[in-house]
Amino acid sequence: MNVDFEALSQIPQLIELVMGLKTTLEAGTIEKRWLSTSEMAEYTPYTKNTIEAKVKSKDLVRGIHYHKKDGKLVYDKYEIDKWLMGISPANNSSYQENSVFEITDEILASIAS
Repeated sequence: MNVDFEALSQIPQLIELVMGLKTTLEAGTIEKRWLSTSEMAEYTPYTKNTIEAKVKSKDLVRGIHYHKKDGKLVYDKYEIDKWLMGISPANNSSYQENSVFEITDEILASIAS
């Protein structure tokens, strides 16, 4: 295994991310990420019928805003928040923000490359 010594400088960032996750877990502040259509209607200003219409009209994008699992639609709360704020892949080049896990994977990959 080759170690990229320049990437070792990213270890403090990795530790900070892990400590943040630990704090979140200990505080019990993890929110539910996946919502049903009924939960979406409670979470957003839209009715169930409006949400279903937005899915059919492709205003909500499969694979980004929702997924189909066992014949049911589940909505990604994080992506719905972005959508509600008007942030979408079409109008924002920084739409795909890295999650803590993606950042961690990138740091570890660069260290062990």
